[in-house]
Amino acid sequence: MNNFSAGTGIEVFFIKDWYASAPRCRHGPMLLFEKFIHGKCQGRRYYACSACRSRKECDAFLYEDDYNRKNKCGNEIHIGQHQDDSSLLYECTFKGLASLSPSERSFCRNCQIVRLEECRQKPTDKCFQHDIIKSLSLFNLFHPSREILPPLQEDKKNAQYFLNDRSLNFILDILLQLKFTHIVCIGMPSLHEEIQYRKYFYHKNSEDVTTIIDSILLDIDKRYEQFSDQDKFCHFNMFNHYFIDESFDKLRNFVEKSESHSRICLVLDPPFGGLVDAIANTLKWISSCSFPENSKSSKTENLLPILWIFPYFMEKRITGALPSLHMLDYQVNYNNHNKFKKKITSTRISPVRIFTNIKTNDIVFPVDEGYRFCSRCDRYVAESNKHCKICNNCPSKDGRTYVHCNECNFCVKPGRKHCKNCERCELDGHECRKTGYLLGCHLCGKLTHKRRDCPLKNSQKNNDILPAKTIKTKANHAVFHRKSSHLRKRKYTFS
Repeated sequence: MNNFSAGTGIEVFFIKDWYASAPRCRHGPMLLFEKFIHGKCQGRRYYACSACRSRKECDAFLYEDDYNRKNKCGNEIHIGQHQDDSSLLYECTFKGLASLSPSERSFCRNCQIVRLEECRQKPTDKCFQHDIIKSLSLFNLFHPSREILPPLQEDKKNAQYFLNDRSLNFILDILLQLKFTHIVCIGMPSLHEEIQYRKYFYHKNSEDVTTIIDSILLDIDKRYEQFSDQDKFCHFNMFNHYFIDESFDKLRNFVEKSESHSRICLVLDPPFGGLVDAIANTLKWISSCSFPENSKSSKTENLLPILWIFPYFMEKRITGALPSLHMLDYQVNYNNHNKFKKKITSTRISPVRIFTNIKTNDIVFPVDEGYRFCSRCDRYVAESNKHCKICNNCPSKDGRTYVHCNECNFCVKPGRKHCKNCERCELDGHECRKTGYLLGCHLCGKLTHKRRDCPLKNSQKNNDILPAKTIKTKANHAVFHRKSSHLRKRKYTFS
């Protein structure tokens, strides 16, 4: 059975045994895409890199029919350039660096590695005349994302934005309150850094080491390896659950150290354009590795506790891929993002939320940050999220106070009025029916289903003509959803 991801222009396929059968680039198994060609029911499918959207970053590309002809013998095929973009030689282990005095360690901005001063000061050393950060303190060493490493913000591969202190402490409070002991940080170096920093000083100043949480970092940025113990970092692609450095044993050993599956939590902060279905597939895979007794069952699907940071308007996509997840009404903010940085004078509200399969009444929000407990919903919500007696819930998604529409029979965003032509609430000055068509099927135009579920998709031939009303959009091959295609930054505005 194929799983399709809804989208305009591109669909991704997870065919049976895709992980083993797909061609590979240096970022692991490539994903199978289909380019949506307006005027036809089916386009030409192709394999492309799961991690990079730009061919400049990874030139791996192969049409499916070409691959099938080349792969008749069943041999593994590697596509694209295969230079190792992450081979770094370190002069000392992280434990060794932590034991040195600040004056004995430095960081080379040009080479992006930690250096020993006694080696770097030699005139023949390659870093002798480079830009150097000298005298690294323990705080700097344990928090490279804050103090040392510049964030990688290439729009088509890396998009590193880090949580501010309030949001980071809120997540840490959840983990501590619910007594999680082993945290798998996927694309979340800032959380891993803070956990390891606290653990280091706790172990140093206390004999009881059983009550502190531990973490492991799974990230595609190889630079973080030098700032972690050898068994606490995996070079990992979250879009195809591929361990680039073949470090799966590290994750398995880390998970096995936990007393119970309920004490393990997956915390992830992926690029906001990242394809939901690919990320969900990775979360299922990691969970199945922790529940081997159910890994072969199609009827039972146990998921580890999850905290997934993502925009609120992707709720339907996330709950469609992982029905056990629900959204918390907590606004997540970032330090190094102009639009999602909490400012005293700003009225902008971050659209970033947390999706989880943890019971909402088990998570306590900080009241001093503008949250309250709704006894009727049995969960914490923002103060602006007023309870609707008719809908019998606190309906707001974006931090504003919603208004109930009797014609629609549910609450809508403020400023919207019911349009009889569109049969829904829209903004003043909108073009009737245009918005509604975006929500429907691009093959038959009906609003009852998406293109991936349309009966015409499999019943008609490739040269069948689409209805006259179609939407033309630019198609990009990688794992980025159309809602973020016009905003190349990882975090973007909302309406």
